This record gives sequence, C-alpha cells and structure tokens, in this order.
Amino acid sequence: MDYMQLIASFFVSPLFATFLLGMFWRRTNKTGAFYGMIAGIAGSIGHYLAYRAGLLHYPTAMAPNFCGAICGWSASIIVTITLSLLTPPPPQESLAGLVYADRIPAAPMPRWYGRPVFQGAGILVAVAVLNWTFF
Repeated sequence: MDYMQLIASFFVSPLFATFLLGMFWRRTNKTGAFYGMIAGIAGSIGHYLAYRAGLLHYPTAMAPNFCGAICGWSASIIVTITLSLLTPPPPQESLAGLVYADRIPAAPMPRWYGRPVFQGAGILVAVAVLNWTFF
C-alpha cells in the first residue's frame, strides 16, 4: 500500500491540480498545464528524495507520501497559474462547454439553509464535535 501511495503522490496530485485549474479557470492554457504537471511531478519526487536522504523526518510511514502529494499539488498549481498568466490565453470559442462556469445556468439564490456557506459551517461544526468526542 505504501508503494501505491508513493506513486499516487508522484503522479495523481499534479494531475488533480491541473485538472481542477483547467476545469474552473478559463485562463489555463496548454503551456501552463504541461509545465505545471512537470513541476508537480518534480516537486513530489524532490520531496521523496529529500526524505530518503534523511533530510525530512515523519512520525508514520504514510506521512511522507501525503506531504509529497501536497508538494506536488502546490508546485503544479503555482507553475500552472504563473505560466498561464505569462502566456496568451486560449481562444474563448475553444472553451465552449469545457469550463464549468459556462455550463451553470443562472439560478435564484437558495434560502439560508441551502447556501453552501451555511452547509459548510454545519459540516465543520459536526467534524469538530466528532473529533472532540472520539479523540
């Protein structure tokens, strides 16, 4: 299982970051996405090499994989955004139906209990109560 988590931290976290940016941000272009993926993979592998060299220490065996995934995800986001802002944006007509914001129909504002802020706050309170109860 540790090996599978390591491979996922190398490749899945940068892919996930690039996918999210491409889906929700119209400015993401192919140059930023490609080099963002490369930077994310390099960030994850760099973290792993630093861990194997003894420069980083973690309390459990799975913690380095999680932290490596965070390094890869962060590197991918930063490089993708930076390069997408420095290079020309993709043509808007080529994004028709691909970016999530274009597919959402205008809807009326839901009541207070249906708003994401209220639901998110309720989930955070529930998680805090469960953590306090069981830990």
